[in-house]
Amino acid sequence: AWRSVWFTYAASVLLEVDVMVGLS
Repeated sequence: AWRSVWFTYAASVLLEVDVMVGLS
């Protein structure tokens, strides 16, 4: 369960970085 939560958190962080890079 914890691994799934961490993966979801990591995916959201990577997505935010990807969006920020795309907007810049």
